[in-house]
Amino acid sequence: MKNLFKLILLLCIAINAKAQQIDFVKNMDEAVKIATKKKKPLFILIETPSDAHNQIAGLADPEVVELFNKNFVSIKLPFADTEAQALRKKYSTINKFPAFIFMHPDRELFFTDYGSAPVKFKYVNMVNNALNASTQKTLTVYEKEYLANKKDINALKAYIDARKKQGMNDNADLIEDYVNLLTISDFNNYQTVLYILEAGPYLDGNAYKFSRTNYKIVDSIYKHEPLEKRQAINANLKANTLNVAIKTKNIQKAQVVANFMRNTWGKNYVQGAQSYEYEIMNFYRSINDTAQYFRNAKNYYDRFYMTVSADSIKKIEERNKEEMLARAKRTTPDPKYKLTREQVDSLMKLPNSKITKRTETYATVTGMGSTYANQLNNAAYSFYELGTKDLNHLSKALIWSKRSITLSPQANYFDTLAHIYYAMGIYNEATATQKLAITKASEENQGDMKQRFEKELQKMLNKTL
Repeated sequence: MKNLFKLILLLCIAINAKAQQIDFVKNMDEAVKIATKKKKPLFILIETPSDAHNQIAGLADPEVVELFNKNFVSIKLPFADTEAQALRKKYSTINKFPAFIFMHPDRELFFTDYGSAPVKFKYVNMVNNALNASTQKTLTVYEKEYLANKKDINALKAYIDARKKQGMNDNADLIEDYVNLLTISDFNNYQTVLYILEAGPYLDGNAYKFSRTNYKIVDSIYKHEPLEKRQAINANLKANTLNVAIKTKNIQKAQVVANFMRNTWGKNYVQGAQSYEYEIMNFYRSINDTAQYFRNAKNYYDRFYMTVSADSIKKIEERNKEEMLARAKRTTPDPKYKLTREQVDSLMKLPNSKITKRTETYATVTGMGSTYANQLNNAAYSFYELGTKDLNHLSKALIWSKRSITLSPQANYFDTLAHIYYAMGIYNEATATQKLAITKASEENQGDMKQRFEKELQKMLNKTL
């Protein structure tokens, strides 16, 4: 009888433990199928390895679990999962982790939130906000209203605004249509010009050209708008034009992007030239024109990375590190404005209180390493990764790889060098260097990296790499 009681108790504990978990579906296709059938929205948790390891305590609260299981079909995606990568690529707002994504069954995003919390408050709020957002007009509806009357500038603007709100910044085609509905005098309006630039028009399109007819306004925008907004404008201008250049394999469009990036450096002609060459090189890499990529990469890295002395690099890296630390310090919240738990609890008891808790991530600068070394290592590995058998190309990669190790002897840089030796058929050097990579990984406490390097070493020894 005593044993039976224990068995029942353990069974109850197990059932209770299971009940206090969100029911995550195994894969995205299955989740969409279930969500469509049950007419429920999707909840997608994208987590980094550290999130998965530490777990998110607040999500295990019984009330939170019940809310999610009742209202959503849930799926958990690792950060590196292909579905997660596709979502991050499509929606620029998915840039902090863990990320909580809410979508309709047709995979249309309607709400996002970020950051973990150990208590239920954040997640109860999140669910309520998501459910409210799920009842709002969808992008599909905005699009249908615009397509029903393409001459309705308000419908077009509403559609663009809805896309931007969801983090969709590829609005270059839509802003071309928007500009065609404006009058000449509209381009003398500050807010109109800003709106056009924020939509990310093509750098060689009419929208961008017309937005710059009143240069005083453009100049004022780049002088007075917040730095983050100006950077976002330039990023969208570049990305939308470059994406078309890559899709159509159009070198002229790529050159437009390269010229734009060069001009962002003003009178810093060296950095401007470097930026231009990088964009052209990156274009050829993106369209898999390996012959042009190898040619441009050799010129780029030899010119901008191999001609700088180690002492100069050290000074540059130290200066960059100081600047990053200064920026990080500026974004760190002042402790005197931080509420204690008792103060929060007190405020919560006030009548009609509405307190929104926001979790933010602040950057810290640790173990930066050498940017020069990292760039040279990446370039060397890129040559190996492309599978070239040309000894001239591999010899160049070998030089860059050795230089990266001289600047910063890190485990993964030794791994790159070992792979290049292997590709060149210098097997003894390859295995000896890979053993160094394993030793360095151990010294750097990189357990996962060490295991990966050991597997690579075995392949080198067996000549199966």
